[in-house]
Amino acid sequence: MKKAVFIIALLASSFSSKGQQLFGEIGRVSTQFVYANSEGESSDNLYPSHNFSYLVGYRLILSSQFNLNGGLLYNRYGMTGSDPLYNNAYKWDAQYLGMSVAIDYDFLKKKKFIFFARAAIEPQFLVKGTQSLNRST
Repeated sequence: MKKAVFIIALLASSFSSKGQQLFGEIGRVSTQFVYANSEGESSDNLYPSHNFSYLVGYRLILSSQFNLNGGLLYNRYGMTGSDPLYNNAYKWDAQYLGMSVAIDYDFLKKKKFIFFARAAIEPQFLVKGTQSLNRST
């Protein structure tokens, strides 16, 4: 799956043109869950899972410096951990689907590079989540 997404992104970037307004973003996600057991104690043995974030969207040019973006996004978050006192292993996996609405401001243009600031609203909804205890879901 990762190879297919990379190949598609590579091919899409090689056929870019000035009028192209479709975009895709791929990023790395590192998760931090706030965990407390039934007695309110936290655990020091929690480690983030590293996953990917995907965003595809459309960019609308409003003026020479402002652009409006809209898109769909998919994020996956995860965490693993253990409890040495009770010899338990934990694993969490959560998948979210959302939408993105953003506005860009191009504040510096140098040759082929554009530096911009973005403000975005990206509500997400849980579509699938699992919690495992000792490999039992």
